[in-house]
Order: sequence, then C-alpha cells, then structure tokens
Amino acid sequence: MSTYYQPYKDATITLRAWLAAYGIGAPVLILSQEYVSSKIDLEGNGECIAVAFLAGLAIQGMFLLFNKISMGYLYENELEILPLEACRVKLSSWYSEAFWFHLIADIVTIGLFTYGTYQIMKALII
Repeated sequence: MSTYYQPYKDATITLRAWLAAYGIGAPVLILSQEYVSSKIDLEGNGECIAVAFLAGLAIQGMFLLFNKISMGYLYENELEILPLEACRVKLSSWYSEAFWFHLIADIVTIGLFTYGTYQIMKALII
C-alpha cells in the first residue's frame, strides 16, 4: 500500500465530515436565529439558500451511497462471489479509481455551500 493512502483517507474523511456538518449546521443555525431568518425572509431568497444546502447534502449523500455500493461489489469480487468479468465489478472498479468524479462532486458541493453562505451574508448586510 502506498504511503499516500493514509493521508488521502484522512483528508477524505475530514472533508466529508466537514461538508456534512456545515451542510446541516448552517441551515439549522439560520433557522434558530430569528433575526437572521427574518432578514432572509425580507430578501426573499430563503428558498434558494435552502435548495443550495439541500443539493450539496444530496450530492454528498449520493456519492457516499455510490461508494458503499461499489465497495460492496468489489468486496464480493474479493470473496469470489462475483467474477471479475461481472459488469457490476468492472463499473465499481472504474468508479473507485475515478478520482476526478469525486473531485467534481466536492467542488460542486463547496460551490453550493458558498453560494448559500454568500446569500445569507448578503441578506444580513442589507
């Protein structure tokens, strides 16, 4: 195993945890503060903010589900339950090595959270 795997794994776990915490925590914080939520209501962009945060969380949830499914199929291949030639194993192998796919998902999620946060800050400044 590469010496780069553990730092990559640690960074991935940390980023996923941060994105989940921020994606859930920011909207909860907004809703729990009457002053903030009333300012957002006046701006009329509460729905856009909610959609941005929910979309970011949905993207992360989908990728966690895809990871779980693909790792499950690869594990079944290791146990010799599924053959290497099985379409599910080939697709799972491709997916597990498609770093760019995960990178795009994280960038889009961060973009959605940044947009939502910007809209909140804009509403508070006006």
